[in-house]
Amino acid sequence: MSCNDSSLMARIIYYSQEKYFRHVQQAAAMGLEKFSNDPVLQFFKAYGVFREERIQDAINNLESIRNHPDVSLCSIMALIYAHKCCETIDQEAIQELESSLKEVRKAASGTALYYAGLFLWLLGRHDKAKEYIDRMLKVSSSSREGYVLRGWVDLTSDKPHAVKKSIKYLEQGIQDTKDVLGLMGKVGSGEGRGGVPAWAFGARNPPGDLRPGPQCPGPSPGR
Repeated sequence: MSCNDSSLMARIIYYSQEKYFRHVQQAAAMGLEKFSNDPVLQFFKAYGVFREERIQDAINNLESIRNHPDVSLCSIMALIYAHKCCETIDQEAIQELESSLKEVRKAASGTALYYAGLFLWLLGRHDKAKEYIDRMLKVSSSSREGYVLRGWVDLTSDKPHAVKKSIKYLEQGIQDTKDVLGLMGKVGSGEGRGGVPAWAFGARNPPGDLRPGPQCPGPSPGR
């Protein structure tokens, strides 16, 4: 990841999974005070804006980072989703983005594949997320973050056999580290449930001024 702070990223991911999208933006903004212009944090701030259905603001923010190699894939995917949520859909823009997605995917780095997989997982597209993470692990076989995310994708799957496999990936990802997201995964799997423990960040009573995101058609990231 660009910002080397596993607790910050775990918090952002937790808020994303719980659909506390205002908190996603706030956490990303706080991170940007420490890690100025970090593209990953800029992406998640834009992602939170998008999931609050502030579509044009999200598009503007995503356009400003879509050429950064670390977040190119996830930004283009998010742009496709955002354009498909517009009241007036710009088909020409979507065609350009889908063409760009195919080209960027061919030369994507392990980091870009990771954040694309993370984005797809947060949207609930487990199978597609798994494809990107598996490809990422082939490119960067020593990535502990990749193994942790792969474990989470399995842990939150609706397929029992996948949940059982999650421990292997999580343990591989947290060897000799204190990766917060990985440790949370181990706790979640130990409880026999496929979700982030709600008490993990002391968020027993999250604010109510937070809305679920839009349900819009998305890109075909695996084609």
